[in-house]
Amino acid sequence: MYKNFLRTYFTLFILILFSFKTTGQDIGYFIIESNIAEFLIVVDNDFENYLEISSGDTLSLLSGKRSFRMIAPTINDNFFERTIYPDLITGISIQVKDINKNPRSSYSLLTSKNPVNVKIFTDIDSEIIINGTPMGYGSYSGFLTPDLYNLTINNTQLGSSKLTFETNLMENETIKRFNQDYSTIPKILKFLPSVGYFSNKQNKKGAFTLFTISTLLISSKLLHSSAEELEHDLKLARQNPFNPIYRQDESFKARIEKILDKQDTYRRNSRLTLLSAGLIYCVTTFDSFRKPKGGYKTIPRQLSISYDMVDSKIVPTLNTKLSF
Repeated sequence: MYKNFLRTYFTLFILILFSFKTTGQDIGYFIIESNIAEFLIVVDNDFENYLEISSGDTLSLLSGKRSFRMIAPTINDNFFERTIYPDLITGISIQVKDINKNPRSSYSLLTSKNPVNVKIFTDIDSEIIINGTPMGYGSYSGFLTPDLYNLTINNTQLGSSKLTFETNLMENETIKRFNQDYSTIPKILKFLPSVGYFSNKQNKKGAFTLFTISTLLISSKLLHSSAEELEHDLKLARQNPFNPIYRQDESFKARIEKILDKQDTYRRNSRLTLLSAGLIYCVTTFDSFRKPKGGYKTIPRQLSISYDMVDSKIVPTLNTKLSF
């Protein structure tokens, strides 16, 4: 019994000693020397737990390849990677020669009490979901670490909108997307080519559609004009009593047939081009009436009437205000 106790005690002692040694081997040390006296360090993109350090300070970190971002108010963010070795000191010297007047620095964002780099506005009753996590209704503002995100805006009556956006630490990302169309353009005007796209602020689609339809219509007109010119030439030839056609000139007849074939080709291509323009108009007009996948970009407005005194007279004034 006594031997079993000693064996158990010795085994536990070895295990505890081994665990301490293993833990010690996983820790390395990192020193940053710089002519910037104080700065922030973000390790492995953990922006919420950034470190405030001074030049020459020593960091204790788990060993392995680590990423670092050096941040100060007067310099551009400096990103670099280093391998931390167990029980060893790794150092780096960063000497900044020029101080930027307008640096691309995330210092002010990270050190603010309520950091915000994303703002989203949508319909009051639409739910905002980012990467599958509900963020509230109507609007959202907050801090998201630099990455690519999937945004879904759900509305029980108007359906949903989906898009992707990317965040960074230098600029605020403002997204204004709606499930309801707040455009003030009359629907009858949206039947004009590309007007629906421009109304939805789908400017690239609108410009491409307008260019394509215009090009096809112009091409159709030019082909039709070419066919009419050939028709005119043929009429003049047939009306000429000295025309070789009356002398049964076979070569002339062959040339006439060639012109007639060319005329038919012009007319056929003109009709096909016109048909293509009509088909594109129908498809794009129908598409412009559908809600864009990423939602409408038109900002809702509220109209109100107030009464002001002008030259001792009460004059009604129409005011336009953004809804947020």
